[in-house]
Amino acid sequence: MQYFSKQQLLILDYDDLKLSAVGLLKKTFRFLEIDENFTPTLAAKNITGELKSKFLQEKILKKSSGRKWIVDHLIDPWLPVNKRKLLKNKIFELNTSRQKTAVADVAVNEETLQKLKARLRELYLHDTAQLDELLGTGFYSKWFAHNTISNE
Repeated sequence: MQYFSKQQLLILDYDDLKLSAVGLLKKTFRFLEIDENFTPTLAAKNITGELKSKFLQEKILKKSSGRKWIVDHLIDPWLPVNKRKLLKNKIFELNTSRQKTAVADVAVNEETLQKLKARLRELYLHDTAQLDELLGTGFYSKWFAHNTISNE
């Protein structure tokens, strides 16, 4: 508050982003005085998949002295640079699967989970209450409704 007034702060809830990304963007645009009727494309970009062939990736597509010789002596004479780049990008695309393998769930026992929750509560309880008081947010009651500051 030393540098910014309350009117210059926008506190957003990640849950709102999950529920309605467009709604949260409109709220952000309003706050920033940007045309809130603008709707950006929210489609995922640059999604990394998994390699289908590590050999292809490591031996053919990665820079190496052998690859450089092949490009300089066999490919350069008949394939212009811009066409070569298009071909390389297409090979990368074809060598990458669209679906990522699911990340394995990490098993956490209940005792560890409760200790972690208690530690996080300890770290954020007072700050959350102060944020609510200062800016009129409702995170304290949302996250710590069953706790009180006095018994922490």
